Amino acid sequence: MIFNMLITPGILVKMLGEREYATFVNGMFPSVPEKTLRNVLKGESNPQKKTIEKMIRDICARTGLEEGVALKVLSPESRQPWKTAFAGAELSAGTPQSMQYAFEVIVRIESAIYQAENAKQKGDSRWFNRFRRAGLPSEILPKQFFDAYLHHGAGSVNKQGQRRVPVLSGKVFLRTSLYCLAALEVAFMKSEEEYAKVGLWVDKAMPSYEDERLVGPMRHMFLGMMKYLGKSSAVKFAEVLPSLKNDFPDPENQRRKILRWMRGEEPPSWETMFMIRDELFDGNSDLLVNYGVARFLQNLFNDLLKHAVPKFFKDEQELVAVFQEYPKWQEHHQKGFAEWSEARDCG
Repeated sequence: MIFNMLITPGILVKMLGEREYATFVNGMFPSVPEKTLRNVLKGESNPQKKTIEKMIRDICARTGLEEGVALKVLSPESRQPWKTAFAGAELSAGTPQSMQYAFEVIVRIESAIYQAENAKQKGDSRWFNRFRRAGLPSEILPKQFFDAYLHHGAGSVNKQGQRRVPVLSGKVFLRTSLYCLAALEVAFMKSEEEYAKVGLWVDKAMPSYEDERLVGPMRHMFLGMMKYLGKSSAVKFAEVLPSLKNDFPDPENQRRKILRWMRGEEPPSWETMFMIRDELFDGNSDLLVNYGVARFLQNLFNDLLKHAVPKFFKDEQELVAVFQEYPKWQEHHQKGFAEWSEARDCG
C-alpha cells in the first residue's frame, strides 16, 4: 500500500516487544491453543470462526462485555485497526476521558488514508481530496506530496519491479507518526492526576546531538536513570544491578551489555526492566512507561536509519532533524485540545 502513513497496532506490537506481548496475550485467551494464537498474531493465518468465538468468550469472561460488543471490536474484517482498537479502549472504565481527543485525531487520519486508497483503487482521479479530511497540517502533508504522485508516476513499478515512491514520503510518514504520538501525549497530560505525568518525558527521548555525538532514545533513558541513581558510568550502574550480576558475573561483560542497551542495538527485555524497577526504583511504574516510549522511538529510529537513508532522508542528520520537530506538534495539540475541550463544554 502506498498510503501506509500510520504505524499500525501490529507494527507497534513488534516495536514494543512481540515475544513479551505474545506471552501477555496467551494469558488473555486461555481457550485458544497457543500455536493457533501465535499464527494469528504473526499474521500467518486468519482466525477461523470458532477461534474468534473462543476469543470473544474469553474477553467477555474477563471484562463483563456483551458478546455483540466484543465481536465488533475483534472483527478481523476491519480495514481501520486503530478505529477498532480505540473502540475497545473506550469500553474500558480505566480510559481517561481526555483520550477521546487523541482517538478522534488518529481515527480521522486513518479514515482519510483508507478512503483515499479506496478511491484510488476504484479509479477516482480526485482520490487525494480524501486526505483533506485527515486534518493534518500542511507542513506534514504538503501539496508537493500529491504532485509527486499525480504528475511523476510515483507508485508505479519500475523495470526492476520496485515500486516508485516520492522521496517526500519518508518525511510524511515520520511526521504523521510523531503528530499522532503528540496527540496521545497531550491527551494523557490533560487527564486525571494519575495519568497526567505520563507524557512529560516523550520529547526528552527524541534522538538528538550533544557535542556532535548522536544520543538516541535508549541512551537518553539510561543516562537519566544513571543520573537519578548518582552513577557516573555504565560500570557504576552495573554494580547496583543484582539481576544483571546474576546473568553476567564478569564486570566487563556487564559494562558491554549496558552499552549495547544504550546504543539501541538491543533493548533489555521487559522482564529485565521489571527487575530494575523493583530493585532500584521502588516499583515505580513510571520507569516502564518511559522505557516503552524509548523502546518505540529507538526501534522507529533504527528502522528508518537502516531503510530510509539515503532513500528518503539524505543522511542521519536530516533524519534526526525531523524527530526534533516534535515540540512543534506537541504545541499544536496543546492548542487543539483546548479548543476541543471548550467545544465539548459548550455542547
